[in-house]
Amino acid sequence: MNITLNVSMAEVLRQVAQSSAYIGAKRQEQPKAEDPEALDRIGTIDEDRSELERFFGEARVELVNLIAGAVVNEGFVVDNEPDHYVLELKVPDDFNSALQSVYELGLTSYFVNSLLAMWLVYTHSDDTQLYGTAAAAQAEKLHSLTIKRSTTRKMYPW
Repeated sequence: MNITLNVSMAEVLRQVAQSSAYIGAKRQEQPKAEDPEALDRIGTIDEDRSELERFFGEARVELVNLIAGAVVNEGFVVDNEPDHYVLELKVPDDFNSALQSVYELGLTSYFVNSLLAMWLVYTHSDDTQLYGTAAAAQAEKLHSLTIKRSTTRKMYPW
């Protein structure tokens, strides 16, 4: 059985911008703020888009390498939405299709956390490992989707 997961790269970049601004603002507000320029340094701006798109590509490669055996197709839909990313996966036949939207949210979270981790390396933030670990956890959940099978229940006559 195959499922198709959809992610809007524009939405991922919006969430990265929102999160990076939040991280920078919180760093700036801390008592004894040792980093008064944190918001300007950590927050992303429109001019950073090409770099963030490159990070998105790197995150795609990492994910596809992790779940390579399950990937049927992946890439951008170029029709009306050039930022529309699609990942088609082969999943076990007993996959609960009602959970597909949950996995799409997980895929979006994977990309947001991956991009934040890569961006925070640039800005020399201490939060890099936190977001990298979160991205790895999301990727592992997506990987388990592709290999997990429910146990067969046997009917006993008694």
